[in-house]
Amino acid sequence: MHVSIERPYFVVNGKKIYYVFDAPHLLKSTRNNFYKYKFEILDNTTDKKFLNDFYKADQGLNRCAPKLTEAHINSGSFQKMKV
Repeated sequence: MHVSIERPYFVVNGKKIYYVFDAPHLLKSTRNNFYKYKFEILDNTTDKKFLNDFYKADQGLNRCAPKLTEAHINSGSFQKMKV
């Protein structure tokens, strides 16, 4: 649909339709896209491996993401995130 930062909408029947996300759904969409695709950022490729590595490294006493659980990282096909 050619949506970008410069053009955050697409046109349907001459009307502009803007994407609007609330934070929990934006995080959920980002997580799902990370697990589905590889991203290129400044000539580097990233994927779900980095999320898995962060989760494993964050399992100590002083956690950076204390609400992040195994279910978020390894959700099954029938398990949904409640946001």
